[in-house]
Amino acid sequence: MHMLENYLQRLDSYGQYLQGFEGKVDDNQRTLCFFYHNILDYVTYLLHQIAYRDDFIHAPRREYDLDG
Repeated sequence: MHMLENYLQRLDSYGQYLQGFEGKVDDNQRTLCFFYHNILDYVTYLLHQIAYRDDFIHAPRREYDLDG
């Protein structure tokens, strides 16, 4: 497992941003578990991806349809 973790870390050094969390909700009848991610961490992860570098726009841009 240690070798696999090292290999994955070298492949994707920003993978730590994709950490998942577990939450619980109790409605006095049952406890429900759910999993979630921090959306800002996902955005940070995507901004660091070389494959998407040319497709991201980092400044405001105006786009118009046929009606102007």
